[in-house]
This record gives sequence, C-alpha cells and structure tokens, in this order.
Amino acid sequence: MHAAKTQRAGTGREVGDVVLEVQELEVGVRTHGQGAGPSIIRDVSFSLRAQEVVAVVGESGSGKSTLCHAVVDLLADNLTITAGTVRVGGGKDLTTASPAELRRSRGREVGMVFQDPLAALNPVRRIGAQLAEARILHGVENRSQAMQWARKQLAALGFDDPDAVLRAYPHMLSGGMRQRVCVAIAFSADPKVVIADEPTTSLDVSLQGRLLQLLLAEMSAVGSGLLLVSHDIAVVRAMADSIIVMYGGRMLERGPAAQLLTRPRSPYTRALLDALPSLDRGTRGAPLPTITGGSDGGTGTGCPFRSRCPNALDRCAEFPPEDRDGAEHSYWCWNPGR
Repeated sequence: MHAAKTQRAGTGREVGDVVLEVQELEVGVRTHGQGAGPSIIRDVSFSLRAQEVVAVVGESGSGKSTLCHAVVDLLADNLTITAGTVRVGGGKDLTTASPAELRRSRGREVGMVFQDPLAALNPVRRIGAQLAEARILHGVENRSQAMQWARKQLAALGFDDPDAVLRAYPHMLSGGMRQRVCVAIAFSADPKVVIADEPTTSLDVSLQGRLLQLLLAEMSAVGSGLLLVSHDIAVVRAMADSIIVMYGGRMLERGPAAQLLTRPRSPYTRALLDALPSLDRGTRGAPLPTITGGSDGGTGTGCPFRSRCPNALDRCAEFPPEDRDGAEHSYWCWNPGR
C-alpha cells in the first residue's frame, strides 16, 4: 500500500509519509571491553518520505557508506552502533532489534543496492533464484508465483531473453546487466526504503543514466523512499529532493536540494560545488579549484573540516550547533562567510 501523499517534493514528485527516521545516530569502533573506541559516525539525524530521494554526498571516507550500512546493521565486524535510533515506517527501533527481527526487516522493509553487483550476487546461484528469494522468504508469493514475477521483471528491465537470464549465473552477465538485476532484487519484496550505495560506480558512463532512471521508476512503482549515496553532484542535482552533506562522519549541511545547491551555507558544501567542472567559456582552460589540506578524520570535538576550511576560527575546535535558519535547511558552522 502506498503512503498517503502529503507534500510536494522539490523535483515535482508527490511524497508521502515518513518511511525512515534516523535520530542522533552514532557508530563507533568495537574495543572488546577496553573502553569506548573512536566514533566513525556522530550525531546524524534525518528523515525520508515515500517517493522521496534523499542524497548523501561527500568525499571518499566521509562516512556515507558506513551510515547506510548502519541503517540495516550491516556494519563491518569492528564497528558498532553506539547511540541513536533507526525506525522504518514508525516501527521498532532497528538498533535494538534481535538478529531475527533484522533478517525480517532486510529485504521486506529495507532493500539495498551495493556498489559492486558482482560481489553482491551469489556466484553459485542462478539469477532467477536470487531474484525470487526475497519474495518467497518474506511471504509475498510462493515459489511458482515469485519465479513468474522474476521473468516479468526481467522483461520489464529490458532483457531480450528473460528465460536465459533466469538460468544464468552472475559471471555470465555484464556489469550493467548485473546491476539491473540487483536493483530488481532490492525492490523485489516491495520495501518501504531502498538504499543505493554508489550504484553507478562500476558502470560505464553510457549505462549510468539508464540505471538511475530504473531506480526512479522502481521507486515510483513500489512507493518506496530512496536513500542515494553519491559523489557525483550532477546526479544529485538531477535526482534528489533533499541532500545531506557529510564530512569526517558528521553532517555539515542538510536541506532541500534546490536551496542547498544554489544557496549553500557550509564552506565545505561551497568547496564541493566550486570544484565542479563548468562549461562557461570564461573558465575554459582555467584550473579547477581544489579543497587543500588534509582531513582531521572526524577526530576530536571540533568541526572535522576545520583544518581545510578558509573560514576556520579558534572556536571551530568545538562542534558548532545547528543553525538558526530552521529545521528544513540546516548547517553546522561557526563562520559560514559568504
């Protein structure tokens, strides 16, 4: 059942009720009884609505993928959620869920598209079995019905010979074909939320647009919300309703895409946008601006961007409070400047 439509997103999509609520989430390093380890993700809060695309952007190592893995508790063995809550559709807090409850949630409530489709697929199982698995395990359909759905889904995804693909193993498909299959698997049990972690990274440029359009089409058909991780601002500009900018495991800015991309408040967001190539004749041949300096890696209590920030003040050693612009467009900075 689709959520009731309650507001209009910046991209023109009608969005519905909140399907994912993350509050004050923190992820730390496991220390095996030797005291608290360093935090990798700190104080992350956001919500996602049905039919909405929330993009998470930032440089490599900013914590984007770790945040997404924390939502479904698929963290590396040396990491653990140390604080905060994660609720899907207003249900149970997944950070305190049992392993059995998490298994029921994965696939049925939250689907996932990973960066590398070859690593995400089981190499010794046929594509048909992997496509139908979530629908069978979560009681959406019986095996016969799920396999019929898989065949129709492959045809809808543009495969000329769906039966051949159903019988194939992952290594027999191209990268683009495998990622299309992974998108179908993520949406196969009609989840409330789908997380796409850099889904176009392993694809040729000519296939990236097709894959992104497929994500939007599946989101619309199922009525899910989409949490999209990307380092590509052009992709985010075209797809996102709202954006979260992360650096050093913290949110530095969060707000509607139209506002954040045209009127950024965080110096880090501006630096990311300034580094984009331009087709303006006046900038042709000029070197692109770069973000100089090294990262603090999110250590300490201060702003993680302070050592690279042109606006840094002494008090940036303390993490800044949420801005006074209101809850919709927020940023964390003592000295935003222009």
